[in-house]
Amino acid sequence: MTAKRLRHGAWILLCLIATAAAAVEPAGYAGSAVCGECHATQFEAWSGSHHALAMAEADRKNVLGDFNDARIDYAGVQTRFFERGGRFHVLTDGPDGKLTEYPLVYTFGVTPLQQYLIAFPGGRYQALGIAWDSRAKADGGQRWFHLYPEERITATDPLHWTGPYQRWNSRCAECHSTGLDKGYDRQAQSWNTRWAEISVGCESCHGPGKAHVDSARAGGRSALPVDPGRAGRWTFAAGARIASRVDASAQGPQLAVCAPCHSRRQNIAAYRPGTAYLDAHVPALLDTSLYFADGQIRDEVFEYGSFLQSRMAQRGVSCTDCHEAHSVRLRAEGNAVCHRCHEPDVFDSVAHHHHEPGSTGAQCANCHMPSRTYMVVDPRRDHGFRVPDPWLSEAADSPDVCTGCHRERDHAWAQKTFAAWGLQAHPDTPQRLLARSRNPTVEGVRAGRQLAGDPGAPPMQRATALAELRVMAESDLQLLAAALREPEPLLRLGAAQALAGLPPEYAHAMAWPLLDDATRAVRLEATRVLAPLPDAQLSAAQRARREQALKEYIEAQHAAADLAGGPMNVAALELARGRLDEAEKSYREALVLEPALVPAWLNLADLYRARGNEAQAGEAIARALAVAPEAASVHHALGLHLVRAGQQARALEELARAQSLAPDDARYGYVLAVALHSAGRGSEAIDVAREASRRNPVDASLLQLLASLYRDQGKLPEAGAAMRQLGELNAALAK
Repeated sequence: MTAKRLRHGAWILLCLIATAAAAVEPAGYAGSAVCGECHATQFEAWSGSHHALAMAEADRKNVLGDFNDARIDYAGVQTRFFERGGRFHVLTDGPDGKLTEYPLVYTFGVTPLQQYLIAFPGGRYQALGIAWDSRAKADGGQRWFHLYPEERITATDPLHWTGPYQRWNSRCAECHSTGLDKGYDRQAQSWNTRWAEISVGCESCHGPGKAHVDSARAGGRSALPVDPGRAGRWTFAAGARIASRVDASAQGPQLAVCAPCHSRRQNIAAYRPGTAYLDAHVPALLDTSLYFADGQIRDEVFEYGSFLQSRMAQRGVSCTDCHEAHSVRLRAEGNAVCHRCHEPDVFDSVAHHHHEPGSTGAQCANCHMPSRTYMVVDPRRDHGFRVPDPWLSEAADSPDVCTGCHRERDHAWAQKTFAAWGLQAHPDTPQRLLARSRNPTVEGVRAGRQLAGDPGAPPMQRATALAELRVMAESDLQLLAAALREPEPLLRLGAAQALAGLPPEYAHAMAWPLLDDATRAVRLEATRVLAPLPDAQLSAAQRARREQALKEYIEAQHAAADLAGGPMNVAALELARGRLDEAEKSYREALVLEPALVPAWLNLADLYRARGNEAQAGEAIARALAVAPEAASVHHALGLHLVRAGQQARALEELARAQSLAPDDARYGYVLAVALHSAGRGSEAIDVAREASRRNPVDASLLQLLASLYRDQGKLPEAGAAMRQLGELNAALAK
């Protein structure tokens, strides 16, 4: 994981492993060792894989770290690793900040790092923040290191190893064990996590195999529950430079198996092999907190989101076309893995890569799959297979593979070099359209529309453009309506996520049919949109259908009840329905799980305000400020609270602080300008509104406000100019 903080509702998915408490034998599971009795070749390949070694008992066979009284200093604490009585121990700071001795229970991971789990009351297992670098010493390894080396994580910090963000049960276990049951008790807020197999075994992908084994032993041929498919047959047509698949693609079945753990997502059901991905998970789209503006990986997002941006995915490539299914290793080393589908005389040539043969720059992956390092020592490759574009990297402020290698050079050099090679990307590639669509300009709006409606664009980019669509014309509504009828469920999901930003009459009309969508993730989005509708406005049939949908929605959130996101979503639903007591309970439940979750404190403050209890609202905001003193949202909320309290001077200070922390946020600028105007500081209000409009030129409300402020100051020509600008904007956006 990167060393930066990921607070306030961000998903922190550490690369931890397996589960706690005990192994069990749930009905239907046989165990990988039994599979190996008949499938020896596959079992042998799997046995040395990262999957097989995902988790193990912390014994001499599995522990890689130095426990010969090794020590490391971090944040004023000296941590000591040692053996005693045949067990491995660590002396480090506990939840109270005091040095405490803990026995290590499990190892997880093998290379390039190994982490360790420690047991706590309530069935919790926590991942130690200090890990072992298992790389060779010549590569900088064979040492202890902290996962946040540039920070000072103490016991009071939410990122401390004893805190909620390092809780293995809820954040890591399900993707590193087989047949996992978290065993979370919402009332007791405790865990009894259990597994069928301690690591990622055969049945993680193929499903429970006991019936298959019993049938085989009896001479039958019962199939396994899940067939992830095989590597494809790719052949070169006469004169073709790139191979084409000649058999049916296994991409769908393989993504259903691989994506649940190789994606950034929220659970909406208990997953078992064979469940359709979007029936058990809601994947993160290309949000700019997770990906760069052009779609390159930024945060720890794994592979699914980038792969679905690629032309490889569009051509039917599946995971096992490049990775051997059981060892998970590449099917060939270096460029040879690419030669299977890309003619080497064409692509592995100086004429193509413009580098010395065999050099770093001549390696396909280094240009088309740049890596980004997480957890200090773990480089992971972007699976977008994108064509380098130094012009886009400069415009989107995203990584450029050229200057990433040639660190002494700049974008201008890379662009000049590309031009000399005769290389220039098409101006409207999906990556360029995606990056432009993030700009709050007329051109940005048009780029988003173009990408959202492009049937040839990869589904992940289209879904993101749909979800982020700024609906400003009738054609935008038509675009969403068409997307909601697409056979690709990811596109329907993106369009459904956009409905919450529409005027209610349009959103509700589009959402009702989606309650019967074949995909659960889409149905849940529709339910969220329809939740605020009063019963009195619905027919008996509509009330019954919505009640059924609301039940499904709440059950889906309970699938993630041990993470704050689950109860937060329930709280938002109850708040939309006007059920304040139920909403408060869910916000409180979220805060027990993550006490430093700023959105929960601020939403709770809004709830208290709705009840007319400003004192409690102020207390909730104060709690948010204590954990996030530099968060613009907190200062904005405090400013509004002070306005209601009649403390105008302090309110203006807080609103100005919010605007300075997030100057591109149109709402913060709007509210500050209104507050300044109300305080009789009209000229300052105009300055703030003008700057906010400059930063957000497609925000019509800012132009309307600016015109009003000019009028109140007697500046009628300026007011008229603002209104003309508004008219021109509306005309431009209608095209």
